[in-house]
Amino acid sequence: MTKPIQSTLRSLDVLTALNRANDSTVAQITAAVRLPRGTVFRILETLRRGGFVRRADATGRYRLTEKVRWLSDGFRDLDAFDEACRPIIEAFAAEVLWPVTLTAPRDLDLVTRVTTDQQSPFAEIRSAPGLAVQWLGSAAGHVYLAHCDARRRDILIRHALATSPTPARTLTRQLDQFRAQHAAIRKGGFAYFRGVHRSAAISVPVMVHDELRACLSVRFFASAVPEKEWRGGLLPRLRETAERIGEALNSAVATN
Repeated sequence: MTKPIQSTLRSLDVLTALNRANDSTVAQITAAVRLPRGTVFRILETLRRGGFVRRADATGRYRLTEKVRWLSDGFRDLDAFDEACRPIIEAFAAEVLWPVTLTAPRDLDLVTRVTTDQQSPFAEIRSAPGLAVQWLGSAAGHVYLAHCDARRRDILIRHALATSPTPARTLTRQLDQFRAQHAAIRKGGFAYFRGVHRSAAISVPVMVHDELRACLSVRFFASAVPEKEWRGGLLPRLRETAERIGEALNSAVATN
């Protein structure tokens, strides 16, 4: 039998206590969960850094943030994307064989919604729905940043610089790359990004009534698919698939 991770259970106990009595002090939460005060404080500060709680400087009280909603309604949101988009994405992936991924923003993060990594014979890294994608270190991040409004773009870039585990030097290089290519990405309607492994990726925006909703990406070995080939083959088919997904999402919204 697998031994449970006690620190995880304690963190969930603290979240549960805050859910029952939001806007609580450390002392109140300590009494509710029956843990040492120091342990509760460390858990709260960890949750705060993760964006799940906030602390009022004046009173020292802690409150849940909107991010906690991901723990409940995130699954329904993922199901909606899955039902509307998965058949289209799987059909495209079966045709090209390379891994295909649909990502969409959730709060300040870019999250994988649907991916064929597990089915593709050519996926070097196999991700899963719900995982965050780097804003500055991915084709999807670049294409979204180039197509969203300037105010949101600035917020997302600041968030990426403050929270990404990527080394600062690499982040700076990626940011410089995006800024140099921003206008071309927006004009061309796609982004190309070469990863640290053999893989490269192209990504296009998924629009619903001229509103940016998601990004559709395909990864491939840079040495196996030269630029002329992906520009003339993969990119047009990726755009067509993104248009079909936009239509499917529009129908799903209209139905709901």
